[in-house]
Amino acid sequence: SAGAAREAERQGVPLLGSIPLALAVREGGDRGRPLVVSAPDSPQARAFRQTAAALARQVARRASRRGGQALRV
Repeated sequence: SAGAAREAERQGVPLLGSIPLALAVREGGDRGRPLVVSAPDSPQARAFRQTAAALARQVARRASRRGGQALRV
């Protein structure tokens, strides 16, 4: 969303992704069966996978800048 992008820019951090709103996201979480399992081809599941991949890339970049040292979270 534009609001999330603005806030990420204001904070000086990358926007890793955006998940389209859908009732199925909450329902799947409530049932313990996330959308990436129950509806892997849905736009929301694709967005979750893309966001997870962006997060993994960001963590890898930061780790490589630190010479492989552990990152504090």
